[in-house]
Amino acid sequence: MNIRLKHIIIFQALFLIIGLVGCNQDLTVEEIIENATAAQKDIRSYHATITNTIHYDDQDETYRYEEWVESPNRYRVDFENGMTIVSNGETSWIYDEATNEVMIEESGEAVDYIEEAQIMNELLSYLIENNSVSLVGEEELPPFDAYHLTMTPKQENTDVLGNGTVDFWLDKETWLPVKIATTDGDFSSVILYEDVEYNIDIDDATFNFEAPEDAEIITMDDEIYEDISPEEIKEQADFYIPEITNLPPGYELTESFYDEDIGFAVFSFTNNNNLIDFTVMAEDQFGLEDVPEEEIREITINDGPGTIIEMEGMYFINWQVDDVFVELSIMADDLTEEDAIGIAESVQ
Repeated sequence: MNIRLKHIIIFQALFLIIGLVGCNQDLTVEEIIENATAAQKDIRSYHATITNTIHYDDQDETYRYEEWVESPNRYRVDFENGMTIVSNGETSWIYDEATNEVMIEESGEAVDYIEEAQIMNELLSYLIENNSVSLVGEEELPPFDAYHLTMTPKQENTDVLGNGTVDFWLDKETWLPVKIATTDGDFSSVILYEDVEYNIDIDDATFNFEAPEDAEIITMDDEIYEDISPEEIKEQADFYIPEITNLPPGYELTESFYDEDIGFAVFSFTNNNNLIDFTVMAEDQFGLEDVPEEEIREITINDGPGTIIEMEGMYFINWQVDDVFVELSIMADDLTEEDAIGIAESVQ
């Protein structure tokens, strides 16, 4: 959830900055970032009702939720579907009404707005430099009067927005977003703030959660796998565990774990910030049905069928070895597709 808060902070500052760009071309980038950071620090709390409509693969999904956020690290999100996410800064709860399960995480980690300002400065400088922003006009989004702006990537820079666009509507009074629309190919998302209040007093009870008496309690420790050796995994697993026999130079095994209930084992190899994950599954758990067909390519691995997905320099290869299903996930800037397939072909 700390990641979610970072997104909230960055997006709010981003749209404030872009609003300033569109409405006062005399400001320099440095002045814009300075003003945006100062404005962000002025927001100590807010409450909003939000609707997010997502369109993908010819399907529409709408999420409606109410959100409370208080600096530096307290928040609550109540979804209409019964999901609740709460943090008081020390303890976080995620409750699913449908399953009557609550996950609890104890953490002293706080989201520090000063550190976030430093992150924003770097990110926003990059965004403004590499994307084109234009003012579409003024529009009414009751109860807001807003500036409508659009941001598109410059031709040579598509790594942040892809080939899509982001439209946003900034409240004239606060310079903060009241609507955000993102489009990229068949994907689109519209976030609409139906009402929003800034710098309000929020009851402390809002940021605490009491689970129902009959709810199943899950702690983060329950979700953490124990790191065990490959030899122990082979002894415990009731299915064949193949190995990578041609690991690229510099890569070392840093983590391995086994889930008996689900029936899979994972081996992680790293070389500085580069990562190779090798997963062995007793049954097909690839989940390729959620991936657009045009992104999946069929390949041959050791005379057998396989698939590969390339995404922003990452490679995901799936195939079978004997009677088990294996997946190779490579996130490494020092390895090519040819290297990735070579690693797959060394598995035996």
